[in-house]
Amino acid sequence: MANIKGSVRTSQLITTYGVGSVIAIEDESWTVAGLHLWNVGEPDIREPRLEKELRVSGFVRPPATGDDEEHDVPVFRFPGWCYCPSCNRLDRHGQFCARNDNHCEQCEENPGLIPSRFVVACPRGHLDDFPYSRWVHGGRDLRGVDHKLRFTTRGVSAALRDVEIRCSCGATETMEHAFSAAMLARIGGGCTGRRPWL
Repeated sequence: MANIKGSVRTSQLITTYGVGSVIAIEDESWTVAGLHLWNVGEPDIREPRLEKELRVSGFVRPPATGDDEEHDVPVFRFPGWCYCPSCNRLDRHGQFCARNDNHCEQCEENPGLIPSRFVVACPRGHLDDFPYSRWVHGGRDLRGVDHKLRFTTRGVSAALRDVEIRCSCGATETMEHAFSAAMLARIGGGCTGRRPWL
């Protein structure tokens, strides 16, 4: 879990930014942690008919935004992959810098990292990082010193065919077919059952 700067309105915690949602705050990206990790009090809202229907006894109000860190809503960094806008290196956040930092330690400019634009989701609600290594290597998950990834764009278009993943081994693949479930299944990039908010 992380401590982040920024806030969301209490009403957003039960709608747009509820558990499992991905939130962009400043130049970082997070997912709201599961309710079991929130520091909330006893149920303080009563609605007998709804309680009966849901088989619960009361409801808990989401924490209000304030300076009280004890009641902050917990979050996890997600997606875990990011890239450096200076050197274009693409890797897991922890490979760039310390856990609570968000800068590329290998670049002199020390620019802020940019969260991955791609994630994998399934109809059952699971969510995971995009399998970049498998994608660029045709299904093989090759890593290590001989397999450093780069995130580059060709041209001025925002089209997926102009977004490339390049490996230091020479493998290159555009993101043109990244939204194809069949293509992801073929490289072994289907559902992992992951729920990063838990």
